[in-house]
Amino acid sequence: MIIKQVYLSGIPLERASSTAGLSGATVMPVPGVSQSKQYKGTVGKIMREIVKVPAPILHTISQPIKDIDELVREVAEEMLLLLGGVSRIPCLGLAAVQLGEPIRLIAVMWNMYSRDYRTPVIIVNPEIIKCSEKMVESREGCLSIGKGDSIYTVKRYKQVKVKGLDISGKTVVYKERGLPGYAFQHEIDHLDGKLICD
Repeated sequence: MIIKQVYLSGIPLERASSTAGLSGATVMPVPGVSQSKQYKGTVGKIMREIVKVPAPILHTISQPIKDIDELVREVAEEMLLLLGGVSRIPCLGLAAVQLGEPIRLIAVMWNMYSRDYRTPVIIVNPEIIKCSEKMVESREGCLSIGKGDSIYTVKRYKQVKVKGLDISGKTVVYKERGLPGYAFQHEIDHLDGKLICD
């Protein structure tokens, strides 16, 4: 067993795991995208790079997605590849704007407290529809800030309810507290042009 620190784009999560537990993660299938294309990832094509501060686009308010078209599916595919470990970038969430696409699309490792937490979900047009009154401090890092190892203390709602669409256009709702809840808030902040270093 070893302790690995991974980041939300991201929130640091210290977790005891076997080496195979993190590196052997699989990539979630994206409806409408062939599996052969998904698993090519960094080998089969050039993928977008993580946009870094001080790039102005990171302070752009991302636009709502009207149609889940090929661009949206392509960006979603890359986000899942990044989070699924194919590119070996250790993060727990991404926003499309971090890949240079200012659209309201996020990917989050939502079941972080389960035995196999590396199961990313894609959410189109996510919005917080309910939150707790209580706020707590969260220590977070971000892959768009330096190497992702600078930690900032930010205020987060203790619990949030997030609504959006999955990649097939179906309505999804997540009610999360603790680290998963902070992850959703962190990524939605990206869509609103907010960074933890602001």
